[in-house]
Amino acid sequence: MNEKFSRPFKMRPDSRKDEAGRLREVKGLNEAKRRAQQVPAEQFPEDIPYPKRETSVVDKAAIKMMNEVIQEERKGAGITDDWYITPDRFTFYSAPFATGYMMPASANNLFDRIKVIEYQKGIENGAHYVFMLHEMVHLGAYSVVVGVNGAIKVRKMGFHLHNLDLVEGEDIPGMVFLDEAVVQSLTTEILQAKRDQFEDELHLSTKDMESLIDLSKNKAYAFPTFILGKVIKGIARHNKIPVEDVWKQCKTSYFNSDLAFFRDIERVFGAGTLRLLDSLDSTLLQTPANKETITMLKEYFSPDTNHIKRFNIALQLLEKIPSKPSKKT
Repeated sequence: MNEKFSRPFKMRPDSRKDEAGRLREVKGLNEAKRRAQQVPAEQFPEDIPYPKRETSVVDKAAIKMMNEVIQEERKGAGITDDWYITPDRFTFYSAPFATGYMMPASANNLFDRIKVIEYQKGIENGAHYVFMLHEMVHLGAYSVVVGVNGAIKVRKMGFHLHNLDLVEGEDIPGMVFLDEAVVQSLTTEILQAKRDQFEDELHLSTKDMESLIDLSKNKAYAFPTFILGKVIKGIARHNKIPVEDVWKQCKTSYFNSDLAFFRDIERVFGAGTLRLLDSLDSTLLQTPANKETITMLKEYFSPDTNHIKRFNIALQLLEKIPSKPSKKT
């Protein structure tokens, strides 16, 4: 039996014991964002070579509205504490492209700043709102576990968890592929559900709003969200419950950073499925270069595929995908 696939599932831990280590993590996040947006690296350094702009009245209206809708989702997941991202935590830039990403304010206060990069002009008016909302959804599931000395021990952000003071033998999940899929699916759901409010408060035309929904649904993390849809439908079919109920369970697990949804995935699609998902790059695109991998993943999550066939597909995929290092660094 293939050792890579058959050993007990342990998602790769990530230990960051000093400031330099945490900054390396941030640079890795920026690199992933560069790949996701297909922006040349020289256009997206840490110090963005484009002019900052003032946070406008419309920006503040967007921040307020997004806070409110994310807080609704948090309450739906059973979280009752107050939550709000203030406008001073955002920095806006004007550039020939649009994206957004999170940055740390300090070594002990991870990912509490959002940089929003906006098109100077162009047909995708308001495209930066998609990325802005995406990053705010991430922060809506942010929490930390603090040790007796006040230092952060574990940082939890949805399904992306990191142990910052790793104890030998302890493993903390870091399911980035599923995490990004849930965040982007929820981003699209919010844009669709609140489209009238977005149009009114952010002064967007119906055409602009349709472009934003299309960008969110079909371009940003399109393949991870496609696989998440397959997973949710498979669980709903297996448990004989509506898809909407499974999606609600998924969101509840996400905002609480618990593993209940993961257990359903393994039960329905077979042991080793989480290991396979954990091995996938969240920026995986449906391109000719990835055609074989994409085809195999679609077959793996097809309702017509049995567990034996899935096992064999997983063996082939895990041979194609480089192993993540297991050494605790």
